[in-house]
Amino acid sequence: MTFPITAIAKLLIQLATITPTVNSSIEQIRRLIDTIRKPGTGTQNQLDDLKKAIELQAAVNKEMNDKLKLIETVLQTVQKSLKILVVTGACVGLIALVALVVAVVK
Repeated sequence: MTFPITAIAKLLIQLATITPTVNSSIEQIRRLIDTIRKPGTGTQNQLDDLKKAIELQAAVNKEMNDKLKLIETVLQTVQKSLKILVVTGACVGLIALVALVVAVVK
């Protein structure tokens, strides 16, 4: 079974483009394996860093929740004020309409 030269050339070009990616992936896997083999050096530090990051994220989340609750309270107060303003405006309009009708009837 023979392959045409063009097909072999295409395969070689594809291999040439894939090879650097594969090599870097293999290097990263080797580093990861080395880290796993030495549990005292990199792994514990990574776990400590991860724990610190999680604690920091939890603190940021709590602070954001507190701020959002404050904003929600303010928005509820504004909504109540707007409802009162709308009712007051409707009452003023109704009173003006009644006054107009009374003035026209006289």
